Amino acid sequence: MKGNASRMVSLFGIVALGVMMLTGLMSIAPSMRSAAQKYYVQQNVFDLRVLSTLGLSDQDIAAIAATPGVEAVMPVKTLDLEANWQGQEERMVVQLQALQQDPAANMNRLVLRSGRMPQAANECVVHVMGYQAEITEGTVLTLPEDTEGTKHKEYTVVGLVQDPQHISTDKESSTVGNGQLNYIAYVLDGELTADYYTACYIKAENAGRYDNYSQEYQETVDQVADRLEQISAAQCVQRREQLIDTANQKLAEARQTYDDQKAEAEQKFAEAEQQLDDAQKQLDDAKAQLDAGETELAKQKEALPDTMQSGADQLVDGEEQVLEFEEQLQQIQLLVNL
Repeated sequence: MKGNASRMVSLFGIVALGVMMLTGLMSIAPSMRSAAQKYYVQQNVFDLRVLSTLGLSDQDIAAIAATPGVEAVMPVKTLDLEANWQGQEERMVVQLQALQQDPAANMNRLVLRSGRMPQAANECVVHVMGYQAEITEGTVLTLPEDTEGTKHKEYTVVGLVQDPQHISTDKESSTVGNGQLNYIAYVLDGELTADYYTACYIKAENAGRYDNYSQEYQETVDQVADRLEQISAAQCVQRREQLIDTANQKLAEARQTYDDQKAEAEQKFAEAEQQLDDAQKQLDDAKAQLDAGETELAKQKEALPDTMQSGADQLVDGEEQVLEFEEQLQQIQLLVNL
């Protein structure tokens, strides 16, 4: 060792470096799990999530809540759409999500990064997905005019948040636009007017006793998931029948409205036809009177020359009488003079 001091120092350094690397690798995984576990508990992250292509009704939520092993449920309404940020012409894919009325008791609690939580109906907070550009407070989110299912078409950003469901930069898929979700805007409960829920978050009973990465936790959650799958078929059939019944009811109401409007239109059409017949009769009577007047006028025109000749003869006779009267007057004057 004394004769190879430099080699021994090199070997000692290499061994020390290897020990440090191995120690770091062996300790970082438990530290990451511990930090994640603390974060999940603090933000009350869900254990299970139920989705449905037909949406979830109140009956579905009640059935989920009544399933053995379900400790708490949180139904959520969401709406994916393309919208414009103030000052930007390009439309971005934004998901509107309704906040719970009681933030202290809900799951997936948001981490407020800046600003404040929404207080007015036309306010929102935003979570930026992946590597998208940051949104400043005061920016207005404008929805398309033909957007349905929202009470407002504009929402002002009052804060930025971090959603515990999206703590990485992975991209989230969407059903609109280019299929990639860019932003999540959280609005007050009641701003989304759909009569169904798009997701239901679940806390499993006794799952909080175990570490989220432990086998006991996974088994506890899987038991609840199995029970939910057992009722899913019946709930899907019930939901489908409910939608069909609702559609048939709307169809019946539309048919009734059509029949009522059709009857009213036919009545108005009949009244219009009667008015048209009366008007046609008046027109025929007026035409008959016009024809009679034209006939009388023609007769008068035919008799006009005779009438004019008779008037001329009378005028000549009158002139002759005047002349005779003047001659008589002159004779009387002569006699008076004599």
